[in-house]
Amino acid sequence: MDKIYLFTLIAINVLFLVIGLMEKKYGSPYFMFAVLWTFITVICTFFDPGWYSLTSETILILFCGNITILLSTFLFVHVGEKKEFVKVNFEEDKTKFKFNYNLFSILAIVYILLQLPTILSNLAQVKNGMNLGLIHSISIYSGEDGGSSLEKILSVLFLNPFPYVAMCVFGVQLFEKKENRKLIATILSLVVVAFSVLLGGRRANIIFLAVICFVMFTKKVKYNFSKKQKLVFAGVLLALVVAVLVLTNHRSNGNADFISTIVGYFGGGVPSLNVRVNALDTSAYYGLALLHGVLAPIMIALHGVFGMTYPEWWLEIDTIIEAFDYVSIGETSQLNAFNTLYFVPYLDGGLLYVVLEMVLLGFILAISYKKFLSKDNDFINMIYPLLTVCIAGSMYTLYFTQYPYVLAFIYIFALTYNPKKKKRSK
Repeated sequence: MDKIYLFTLIAINVLFLVIGLMEKKYGSPYFMFAVLWTFITVICTFFDPGWYSLTSETILILFCGNITILLSTFLFVHVGEKKEFVKVNFEEDKTKFKFNYNLFSILAIVYILLQLPTILSNLAQVKNGMNLGLIHSISIYSGEDGGSSLEKILSVLFLNPFPYVAMCVFGVQLFEKKENRKLIATILSLVVVAFSVLLGGRRANIIFLAVICFVMFTKKVKYNFSKKQKLVFAGVLLALVVAVLVLTNHRSNGNADFISTIVGYFGGGVPSLNVRVNALDTSAYYGLALLHGVLAPIMIALHGVFGMTYPEWWLEIDTIIEAFDYVSIGETSQLNAFNTLYFVPYLDGGLLYVVLEMVLLGFILAISYKKFLSKDNDFINMIYPLLTVCIAGSMYTLYFTQYPYVLAFIYIFALTYNPKKKKRSK
């Protein structure tokens, strides 16, 4: 029976993949999700990397969650679709949200200067034979107790979320005409992303940047791109792919098995989910786990500034969601911090909350995608691509529970909103 569920899930994912191709909506949430999860489900069904067998409960979580998000995104995208594209005032839209390139450039320079000592230290360790994966692990565990309260608050409120903002700036500006200030912002955004990767060999940030560029390409390509623009886009994607391969090889000390790495990277979150679900007790948090990304910076600030003691319920949720401990997903396989986007909803209240929170996620993705297609301002051009990180990283976790990701939305709003905009008198 479990195999039937998996085969059915593959078929449903392929169906939505084909629908996306037929509609030519390559940047739609249901198409992107179907592409990724067809691949993941095929790995879990047909490959045998020596992982432990999935329980019926885990397969049911995958089945309910996957179908819910596909159906909800598809339905919310198509409900009232024609009406969505009628009333659009592009000039007013662009005036209300205008990106502040000067402020972004200042923040990017501050980020680079603050992270430069760590980057130089990491490069020195790489030169001495240490790989970036080990450096990243050391930084995670040492960061739990090291550093002053001010340093922790600075990391939480600025250093950790800012690379997400830079990814969106680069993705948008890649397809825009380059004025001097825009060119400077584009270069600085790429340096910020590069720094975030060098801080620990984070391949995910390169993948996210590639996805953001692809999503912007799906919108801008209808404006009759020149051959040069298409070549630039292809060149950027190729460079990002090469960067991922180089990082993977470096993290494996030059002995990377790329097939096994790909299988583990994309499919390993499912057996990890299986282990973590089986280890849970009967506690339910009724939506508080979903709000972890919103609550984390508030809790950290209250603790650091006012010395507030963390509540017991917060310590429980934070420990589970932020767990970097390795779990055995097979006799010879271990994985850390991968648990798919379904783990947090299940933590909140079992299968019911998996369905409810996937409907909510589907609604947010679908409405943002419709705005992305129907409007053309700096705010929505960055918000929807940032939301697709939630899809691209769905094999890791539910990204709305990660405070750097949540804070990035606030930064984008602050950098794009134009309060001086006034309505013209009639």
